[in-house]
Amino acid sequence: MSVLLSLDACPASAHQAGHDVVFFSAVIKVNRDELPPKPVTGAYMFFTRSAYAELPKDATLGQGESITKYSAQIAERWKSMSEEEKKPYQEQYEKAREEYRRAAVEWYKNTDPRIVRALKAQGHRLPEPVPDEFKRPATAYLRFCMANQDKVKVPEGLPQKEVIAILGKQMAELWRQAPQEEKDRLAAEYAKDLEAYQKRMQGPQA
Repeated sequence: MSVLLSLDACPASAHQAGHDVVFFSAVIKVNRDELPPKPVTGAYMFFTRSAYAELPKDATLGQGESITKYSAQIAERWKSMSEEEKKPYQEQYEKAREEYRRAAVEWYKNTDPRIVRALKAQGHRLPEPVPDEFKRPATAYLRFCMANQDKVKVPEGLPQKEVIAILGKQMAELWRQAPQEEKDRLAAEYAKDLEAYQKRMQGPQA
């Protein structure tokens, strides 16, 4: 079994917003076993699997209908359980999460970068944590913001929306006042990193 992933996937909004876009005109064939590992769910999901297996089955219902029928009962059981009773399911989750992380590391290590690019472009959730080499480099302005974040201050107690607006305004003013040489340096760093990123995401050349 295999699936086709378009490397053309690029939201029109990205162009309209003026963002740089890595654009490939191709379709890549991907085997099912090349797709990323699926993220694990929380402790509650491990409990529901166990609880559902213990419930009586209604032969007149399909599996999905049967789960829906008993979901409220299972949820109530979970709510009434102590932390000690939930502990085995939490341990199952933590073990599965660690296995997922190891699988994610191996997937990134062994996967064609074009597959990663195609999945990301089409909105698929990539395994966490995403290695730095698969992350799009920060723009010149973002690099400036990260280097100067300690220079902006806001009064305490303001709503988050106002805090974001004030920080944004202050940072924009700092950027406006920054020497052109600094802006050019950051822009050159971004251009260099972007070129390297694009080459990585194109994958091996024929």
